[in-house]
Amino acid sequence: MSGRRKFTALAAFNDTSAIGAIRALQDLGLRVPGDDSVIGFDDIKVAAFNNPRLTTIRQPLSNMGRIAAQCVLNQLNGSERFRKQITVEPELVVRESTRAVDQGTQAGSAKKSKSTPKSGTGFAGTD
Repeated sequence: MSGRRKFTALAAFNDTSAIGAIRALQDLGLRVPGDDSVIGFDDIKVAAFNNPRLTTIRQPLSNMGRIAAQCVLNQLNGSERFRKQITVEPELVVRESTRAVDQGTQAGSAKKSKSTPKSGTGFAGTD
């Protein structure tokens, strides 16, 4: 890559793509998270063992399954009408592939800082 850097972070639609992006950035001689941060989605098992370990968003799959099953059972026994939207809260799993960037800092030259993990409760509620 040449010229001015245009970004400091990449958000992939899943962990597999994020791991591929990390590899591509490393193949270009870039450091993750030194030059660019990368975040995935799903928290697949290999994400915790990648180099660097992948920051990702974990979906509360067990809770989602429980909610879906309860909705089906409620509809089958007629105790509840169809709900259009149910919201669950994901969890941000901070690992090694991301870093904080100061406002106003140019891409690729931000100072490294320690991130604090943020966690969700799983089930946020229903409409």
